[in-house]
Amino acid sequence: MEATEIIKALEELNYENILFASSKEAVLSREIIRFKAKLSEGILWYPLARYKKRRAIGKIPGVDHPVNWDEKRWRSLMHEGDPRKKTVVYSCIAGDYDSPQRPLYYTDCCDYIMYMNTASDIAVDGWTVRQIPNEIKTLGDNTMINRYIKMHPTELFEKEYDYAVYIDGNIRPVTDLSVLCELIDQNVGIAMHRHCFRSSIYDEIEACLIMQKGNKRQLLEQKERYKREHFPDDFGMAECNVIATDLHSEEAKRIADQWWKEFCATGSGRDQISLPYVLWKMDHTVDQVTTLGDNVSKNPKLRIKNHEK
Repeated sequence: MEATEIIKALEELNYENILFASSKEAVLSREIIRFKAKLSEGILWYPLARYKKRRAIGKIPGVDHPVNWDEKRWRSLMHEGDPRKKTVVYSCIAGDYDSPQRPLYYTDCCDYIMYMNTASDIAVDGWTVRQIPNEIKTLGDNTMINRYIKMHPTELFEKEYDYAVYIDGNIRPVTDLSVLCELIDQNVGIAMHRHCFRSSIYDEIEACLIMQKGNKRQLLEQKERYKREHFPDDFGMAECNVIATDLHSEEAKRIADQWWKEFCATGSGRDQISLPYVLWKMDHTVDQVTTLGDNVSKNPKLRIKNHEK
């Protein structure tokens, strides 16, 4: 079977699984199984906790209106990448928040590298493991270590590769991810998915506060500073769990450097909120960056599982 046929079969099967997993029936089944498991453990407060969480989620802006997947864009990428352009698919698991997700499909176009706090040059579930550099470890906090590696692919890979595709530790590559680099706008040199729920970072801050994500005080300070600078309310947002980067792009490097500086300066711990502001300050748009699609959770090239912690 040719590579294109294998890729097509894997992605169509994965897409069917994605649609089933997001159905009301599947969601209810998972909730019942989780409920029974908690009761068997004697955790009687679980029903109340879930009820409170559902009420909180109901207050999150835009959560009831996810964007559908662009099928035309997906089918245009059902092929292997160009082996002459070497691509690294990489991730970083600095603590025990996730465990490596083994790639389902291997191609000569990609190497798979996982940064971890462990010995280098060993294979873990299909990944080549590299030890997190000592100078990055000095950041101390696992979240900061992960974000630094996430935002600095050029520093890590420019001498070895042409492109880099970062994925979060809870994402499993299903087929050849090097083709995502075909969607990069060369004016910015990076590509992500558009946020499927929200286009306003102010709404995102509200959602983070409801879900108790990030530093509350710093989030509110970040919100007020952006408002004082007249950052637009509906500028747009990107999902930052999959990032394709042209490692020869100077603009991509500048965006990443400014993103890291702003992320550190805010102290809120939410990189999704810092990025649109950085793009705005650099006279770029979210449209230029969000060329990978409108809903990462429905991308058939990926398998996304819930974080383990």
